[in-house]
Amino acid sequence: MSRRQLYRYFAATGESPATAIADRRLAEVRTLLLDRPDLRLSEIAGRAGFSSTSTMRNRFRAAFGVTPTEFRSEVPGAPPSDHAGPGEVVEF
Repeated sequence: MSRRQLYRYFAATGESPATAIADRRLAEVRTLLLDRPDLRLSEIAGRAGFSSTSTMRNRFRAAFGVTPTEFRSEVPGAPPSDHAGPGEVVEF
């Protein structure tokens, strides 16, 4: 598919390719937070295609109104995530 065809497709949907990619990444983050409570946030960020945990956290908060840590703590049966792995930021 050429770039022009890609943009024509998205023009018909009313969405940009960048928005579609961001939405897909955020959906993947939500899925991983729900299905894989054993993964650290840095692992989730990498699997979802984010360049860093902080970028993922900021975009997640902008989209859903809570941070990934807060979202995870609201999930029944999820273990508390009060410790940070290497490269993760603990929110207080």
